[in-house]
Amino acid sequence: MPSGYVFENPQLLTQQLLWGVFHGVRLLGITCQVGGYAAAAEAYLDWMDKQGVRVRAAERDLARHYFQQESASPEAISAALLLKPILDISPEQLAAACDSLPQALKKERYDLEKFYEDRRAAIEKGDPDFPGAVWVEPTDSPSQATMPQPEATPTESGEPTKTNTEQVVPEEQPHE
Repeated sequence: MPSGYVFENPQLLTQQLLWGVFHGVRLLGITCQVGGYAAAAEAYLDWMDKQGVRVRAAERDLARHYFQQESASPEAISAALLLKPILDISPEQLAAACDSLPQALKKERYDLEKFYEDRRAAIEKGDPDFPGAVWVEPTDSPSQATMPQPEATPTESGEPTKTNTEQVVPEEQPHE
């Protein structure tokens, strides 16, 4: 079974990073709920309702990668990513974290769909951290990949000779 992060696949790496955020929120949300922090528990459940589609997509992609199946438990995926299985903090730290969780989950950094779309847009525009990378959606998503194109180069008149448009590349089908 593979473990760790897949730097050569930007889409899967994005799902892994997104899972890390989900994992941390999940551990804290559950710990707050068990600890009797009602506002934090409610905020976590509301957040899960809003983020559920993106979390399930990440679960599917990561379960396929790590376990060659359509789903896996959050614990199994987190273990494959080598994430800590429990939140080990003092009662004082827990109280502070649970008290701030409702406000924190309203911040943009916890919008997992936005995170995913922002990473996709960066790769498609030619993210310098991933030169030449191609974003490929899983096979049950629209079957296309997008490759970054060079920026427009101005002619002597200042008019661009090329536009920075995306080239759609059909996804290679596996051979049977």
